[in-house]
Amino acid sequence: MNRSVLFGLLVLSLLMLGGCTGVIETFVAALSGGSEVPLVTTSGTGSATLMIEGQTGRWTLGAANLTSNVIAAHIHGPAAVGQNAGILVTLSGPQTSTSISLSGTFTPADVSGMTWDTFVTNARNGMLYVNVHTTTNPGGEVRGQLATQERP
Repeated sequence: MNRSVLFGLLVLSLLMLGGCTGVIETFVAALSGGSEVPLVTTSGTGSATLMIEGQTGRWTLGAANLTSNVIAAHIHGPAAVGQNAGILVTLSGPQTSTSISLSGTFTPADVSGMTWDTFVTNARNGMLYVNVHTTTNPGGEVRGQLATQERP
C-alpha cells in the first residue's frame, strides 16, 4: 500500500475512535431501612444505579413504600457499610410522594468535599452509599452501599 492510502486509513480510524466515549463503570445498590445507621424500621425499599463515564456520572434512583414524603436523596461517602459520612452529591430535593423514580447526571463540579478522581476511587472501593431521606426519617429512611456491577 502506498503512503497516502495508509494515511487515509489512519485518519479514518482516528475519526471513528473520536466517537467512542470510553469505558463505563457501573455501580448498583439495593436500598433498605436495615442498611441505615442506626437501623430504620420501614417497609420502604429502593434501588440505585450509578454509571461513571469519563467526567460524567449518570444515576437512576427508585424507592417505594416510604413512610412519608421524600425530602432529599444523596450520594454519601466515604464510608464502609455500617458507617455514616457526609453528602458528596445531591440527587434530589423535596418530592411530594412516598415513592420516587428519578434519574440525572452530574459532573466533577457537583461533587462536594473531594476531587473527581477520589470520588471514582471511592466508588470502585465500595465506599459510597445512596441515602433517601423522608419527613419521618430525616436522617435517612432507606440506604444502600454502591458496589461494582460485574460485567456478564
